[in-house]
Amino acid sequence: MHAAKSQSLEAGERLDRVLRRAFSGSARAAVTAQYESAREGRVNCSPYVFLHDGTDLANPGIEAHGVNGHFGQGFPVIDRDRPEVYEELLAHAARLLP
Repeated sequence: MHAAKSQSLEAGERLDRVLRRAFSGSARAAVTAQYESAREGRVNCSPYVFLHDGTDLANPGIEAHGVNGHFGQGFPVIDRDRPEVYEELLAHAARLLP
């Protein structure tokens, strides 16, 4: 704010208005809801897939291990990538339809 205000009072006012809109605008409720959902701990990474029959998969098709730390710390190393898993998931989901 001070850097913008030092350029001009108008620049400071514009930055203030944009920041206020960004932090309390129309998307805030959606972002807050997503944050609360993430805090529940059910989704532990992205992508995460849920199916109607209760199937839930974290990062489907990827097998990985961590270097210099456990999950969420250090660096992930992908050991195996199976892109065909997405077709398998879609076929499984289609079989769940009535």
